[in-house]
Amino acid sequence: MLMSATSHGTLESHSVKHTHTEETGGPANRVWTANMAWSGTVIVEAGIHPLDRFRYWGGDIAWVQAAYVPRAADDIENGGDNPYVCSATFGFENGGIATLMYSKLRRVFHHDGHEIVLWDHDHIKWESEGPVAYYYDGPYPPPMLRQIRSGCGIPFRVQRLRSRRRTSTRRFFTPLPPGTDPRFAVPFPMP
Repeated sequence: MLMSATSHGTLESHSVKHTHTEETGGPANRVWTANMAWSGTVIVEAGIHPLDRFRYWGGDIAWVQAAYVPRAADDIENGGDNPYVCSATFGFENGGIATLMYSKLRRVFHHDGHEIVLWDHDHIKWESEGPVAYYYDGPYPPPMLRQIRSGCGIPFRVQRLRSRRRTSTRRFFTPLPPGTDPRFAVPFPMP
């Protein structure tokens, strides 16, 4: 089993401006997620979410390797010293391997990334409409990609959440309908 997630975005993204970090010795601009000491690096702060999903598929972690490219001193503004790029590879007790790679470059205003789980005859990829499975168990060569692609029946429900400061889009998984293949179930209650 191979699991992989990448996220490439801005250093300034995913900020939590309502946290009064300036009152407790943190960044004055309240963007604590950009600060290495406050966030533990982006691999810890944001990578915990795909890591939770990796642990669902792979079980307990057996080993970890990690590396990062530190931010240059002349590129640190307002305490934003998170590394340019962080990567981590995880080995799981079931023999699976997962990779995480996050880049946080200043003034990169387009976020891009992917998340995928692959095993012997199947893989699931998170696409714009939600998880999509690609499966084929017949003779070689397989048919066209569109013939082996199928949605997993886990649609995304997109809701607009309003606050006094901004409007943001949040994605939530809808609960799985009864009778859904248990491989796609999640091990925790859904909102």
